[in-house]
Amino acid sequence: MPSLVNPKDQLSALVMSGTAWEQSILKKTFINIVNSCLYGDYGEGRIHADLRDLKPFDDQTFDYVHASGVLDFILEIDKVLTSVYRVLKPNGQFLFHILSHRLRDDDSPPTVEGTKRETYYPEGVVLPSIMYGKKDILRRMNQHRFSSEMVEMIDPFSGEHCTWFWGQKI
Repeated sequence: MPSLVNPKDQLSALVMSGTAWEQSILKKTFINIVNSCLYGDYGEGRIHADLRDLKPFDDQTFDYVHASGVLDFILEIDKVLTSVYRVLKPNGQFLFHILSHRLRDDDSPPTVEGTKRETYYPEGVVLPSIMYGKKDILRRMNQHRFSSEMVEMIDPFSGEHCTWFWGQKI
């Protein structure tokens, strides 16, 4: 955890499309939490930003970036990894979750497998539903200079199988 590197009163996190529940958990570790999303309303003070281009944020701003259920709809994972790496401080960490039914146990590149439309998206916006190869994600993370790991677990709340990807800026 970043708390092993920096004191809590200095830690900052970027949460992409983070629910109130996710933010409440992260507030136990991070003094400064910035909530950002491309669409929807994820709470007061959110900053409109796309994970593929985090231009509202300066270089080396955050100790931690969190994205759960966001990369499921972004084909351009290399752009995401580049932008997240840029906004992370040295040794900063990136943790993201992709739904298990959107993952393959191989090294296949991301592919579009359908679309998704939500009522809170602006009129006419339909997002691609992406399938990822787990090994391809880890390979790309390493190419973008992250020390990376994949963690598979059973979610204690839902009982569902979950796959998380963790990377540390090196």
